[in-house]
Amino acid sequence: MKITEHSNNLIQLTFLKFVNCYLVREDDGFTLIDTGISGANAKQIMQAAQQFNLPILRIVLTHAHGDHVGSLDALHELLPEAEVGHGRVLEQPLAAMDHAIAVMARNLGQQEQKRAASVK
Repeated sequence: MKITEHSNNLIQLTFLKFVNCYLVREDDGFTLIDTGISGANAKQIMQAAQQFNLPILRIVLTHAHGDHVGSLDALHELLPEAEVGHGRVLEQPLAAMDHAIAVMARNLGQQEQKRAASVK
């Protein structure tokens, strides 16, 4: 698993170079966006959250493909109190996801500007 901190509030977890989950830091803990491929990812996701000393309190699934929901059962066993939502079920985590996407876009834009400036 590769961990990429896009900002203080957005942490990307990448498995197999193409499967991504996101930990979004909120006031009371993390919202996990998507759960990865298999139950094996659950332990790695939990370790990443522990590395940043915050609990996972919410899990939001963007859609029902296997690479997004594969570790949901294992995570639910480890986090039985975590709220789980899909689509419009949980408004606060969806707002966090919108924020996370905006932060990622801004950070990617800044990286592109830095690369362009270094080429000149």
